[in-house]
Amino acid sequence: MFYSSCLHSISNMATESLPLTKQRVTVPVLEAYDLWAKTYDSDGNVLQLLDNELIDEVLPALLFQPLETIVDFGCGTGRNTEKLLRYPNIQQIFGLDGTPAMLAQAKSRMEDPPIASTGIQHHHRLPRLSRRSCHLQ
Repeated sequence: MFYSSCLHSISNMATESLPLTKQRVTVPVLEAYDLWAKTYDSDGNVLQLLDNELIDEVLPALLFQPLETIVDFGCGTGRNTEKLLRYPNIQQIFGLDGTPAMLAQAKSRMEDPPIASTGIQHHHRLPRLSRRSCHLQ
């Protein structure tokens, strides 16, 4: 009892003496990514460092044969879509995302793509795809 009342008192003192400088706001996921789009690639997200390494390791094994179309679902800012453009045996790339601001960032990256067809689109406009697929194991 004494222990919990001491903790409660300390917690109250800290809360009263320290003003809140940031208010926590909850927003829907798509809205959050829309707000995050401009700084997404430069905010120090450790997962981006990991996917840089993994993509450079995994893609060559997956892209050993010519592919008609690749779809980057949830392409975001196009960071990884841009990496796919380095592979000469890809004929088309479609980047799809649900957030307009992320798509705007991706489109700005793809102004002069080195392949015949690159599309950055809202997720409601899916291209017609062949039945081939790739599975990571």
